[in-house]
Amino acid sequence: MRITSFSFLVYNQSAMKKVLVLIVLAALNICASAQAPRPKIVGIDHVSFYTTAPDGVKKLYGEILGLAAAAPIEPNGTLRYIVGAQWVGYSPAPDPNATERMDHVAFTTDNIIALRKYLVEKGIKPSQIEGRADHSMSLSVNDPKGHRIEFYRASTRRAGAGSECGLPSHDPYRHRGAPSGG
Repeated sequence: MRITSFSFLVYNQSAMKKVLVLIVLAALNICASAQAPRPKIVGIDHVSFYTTAPDGVKKLYGEILGLAAAAPIEPNGTLRYIVGAQWVGYSPAPDPNATERMDHVAFTTDNIIALRKYLVEKGIKPSQIEGRADHSMSLSVNDPKGHRIEFYRASTRRAGAGSECGLPSHDPYRHRGAPSGG
């Protein structure tokens, strides 16, 4: 069978169109999956509970476990105990008869601004980012059962720094009341 120049050209154009369509589809697939990765969640900053027995909390954490007490830093907080670079906080239970005693857990992230954008892209409705007097930042979301989940970014202010999302050049927990070296 003899292939004419015209039929060979038509065949090649058709094949080239198919190849181009495949390349375009592959590129679109790569672009769709090339969304920004989730900013790192690097640890747990703190956990906060409600209590109706503050004296029992003091006895357990302070006397029995021997943890260092620190001044509360959250609204309505009454007790706080340092565990390494993390802390456990307590505040009075809004409803003394409720059995749910968890207030919230706070995760530390390396980029609070990018994390908020990521959550919004995923259909989650985070709070606005709140700046604090110590230059740290946080935002909150609710988990499916309504528990508050906080994301926390330590202060990144340092001499000559221009980015609020860079790495801290100091102990990021010192402002949170952790004992130095702890």
